[in-house]
Amino acid sequence: MPARTPPRVGRTCLSREIACLQPKYSACGERLVGAEALMRWRGPDGGMIPPADFIPLFERNGFVLRLDAFVFESVCRLLRGWLDGGLAPPPVSVNLSPLHQDA
Repeated sequence: MPARTPPRVGRTCLSREIACLQPKYSACGERLVGAEALMRWRGPDGGMIPPADFIPLFERNGFVLRLDAFVFESVCRLLRGWLDGGLAPPPVSVNLSPLHQDA
């Protein structure tokens, strides 16, 4: 049985609070070519806090290193689940903070 692409790659939440997958399409926009893990944070009122508001804070206090590890591990678990289910996941990009160069 040929592997299938996982359903609903777009906006797949890895955590209710932090990471979602955004699909990446070919230049003509017809073919899914990958996804990017994006950090999102839901505020106490349920609204989304823009990354520009929380990433600099997390970089200043060092929490971004733990956050990056959480997102990376979550993406790995998600991909493993898709593979174990016989699906062919697209490549997923995970952005890491430049602070990892010093860690």
